[in-house]
Amino acid sequence: MSDVFNAIKRRSVFGFPKWEDFDQPYAADMLNIFSEFSEERRINEYKKSKGVADDTFHALLLAFMVSTIKVPRPDVIIPQRQKS
Repeated sequence: MSDVFNAIKRRSVFGFPKWEDFDQPYAADMLNIFSEFSEERRINEYKKSKGVADDTFHALLLAFMVSTIKVPRPDVIIPQRQKS
């Protein structure tokens, strides 16, 4: 999820419609997601408030991940290094 959020922020991987065409409900779904750092797990955890949807982001994430089977994107999906 972090890699996809970072790719969206870079504005060079995904293209989106004009805001007025995308705002409701799609962009609103994506803006419902927030991150919190978990001291216990020492990672960022992505969450959403109860009662709101985040379906658009998950659809984008799934479509992107499936597309990488045919067209790998190592510039987006950055392998995590194992700590030794």
